[in-house]
Amino acid sequence: MKPKEGDAIIVKWLDTVQDPKWLNEADFNARPDADCFTIGFYHKQDKEFIYISHTISRTEKDKTTIPLGCIVKVMDYGEYTKVIGNKRSPKKKTKKRKCQTEGSHSGTKG
Repeated sequence: MKPKEGDAIIVKWLDTVQDPKWLNEADFNARPDADCFTIGFYHKQDKEFIYISHTISRTEKDKTTIPLGCIVKVMDYGEYTKVIGNKRSPKKKTKKRKCQTEGSHSGTKG
């Protein structure tokens, strides 16, 4: 997948793992659970990193950088659900909730 700026993506990447306790040979050689998934909006990619944001506004955004050498795969949501084997559950009917603003919380007057 070659994302465009602003695309919602999921990045599967490998994190480092450190274990401070003494390990026997079998535990030492076992593959660590280092698989991570990060969801965000694609910004750019250079020779070393992929840059994504989790929260954006019209003028600002946060930034997460993941080293390219750690990335296993970049995918969209549909591809991600196939990888992890999730099936979307049917939507439950829920009561719509109004967003509370300052001064509208119970027990306060505003």
